[in-house]
Amino acid sequence: MAIITQDYFCPRIGMASEFRVILPETPAGTPAEAESTLFLLSPEGESGMNWITSTKIKVLCDRYRTAAVLVPCLQGCYTDMALGYPFYQSLRYVREYIRTYMRGIPVGEGDMAVAGASVGGTAALRWAIEEPELFSAAASFSGMYSPDRPAGGWFTENRLENLYGDAQNRASVRDSYMKMCRDTARENVYIFSSQDDPDADRAAEIAAAIGGGAVFRTAEGYSGWKTWSDRLADFMCMWKEGTV
Repeated sequence: MAIITQDYFCPRIGMASEFRVILPETPAGTPAEAESTLFLLSPEGESGMNWITSTKIKVLCDRYRTAAVLVPCLQGCYTDMALGYPFYQSLRYVREYIRTYMRGIPVGEGDMAVAGASVGGTAALRWAIEEPELFSAAASFSGMYSPDRPAGGWFTENRLENLYGDAQNRASVRDSYMKMCRDTARENVYIFSSQDDPDADRAAEIAAAIGGGAVFRTAEGYSGWKTWSDRLADFMCMWKEGTV
């Protein structure tokens, strides 16, 4: 597997950052020219390494001649934090950086798709809706659509406040996201949530709000990396072959 780890200075947050790029290879193991690029976003607190170690991403990149860009999630959760840094803006800057300094990675309009799990899925869908000309397809797996949820697990009260603000602001973030989904004409969207995922009901509402532009899939149980790996394969098939 050919992986580039890129350290760079991000002016959007005024600090050093990094991302990884998985490059496609031929069956003989030699580098292959990427024909498209997938921005692949992680769940809360993740660096992106689980996409490499726990999914079929290498096989999918090779099969579809696609480069995968893994932008760490870590503590910022791809949000413009209420009390912190504008990490959503720093995510969007990665495309600008690649276009300027890594010209072998296709990041032109229509060359890209974006997908993610949990908060990564939330950010992926938001980015695809806000800049529809950039992405030919988008996917959200087990998206975190309820910033107004009760504190629990990784999302402690302190983290929720830092990310989304007080209770009133969290409700506003939730409502604004839903409105964005209702108002979009975005197509080629894949929404997935297992029935026991925290925001399973909200995922169905999001898909219904997007309407005919979205494909919604669900399954029994709770999602993990095996589930997301399988759904990523389904999404790549939809994006590249037009079937689900």
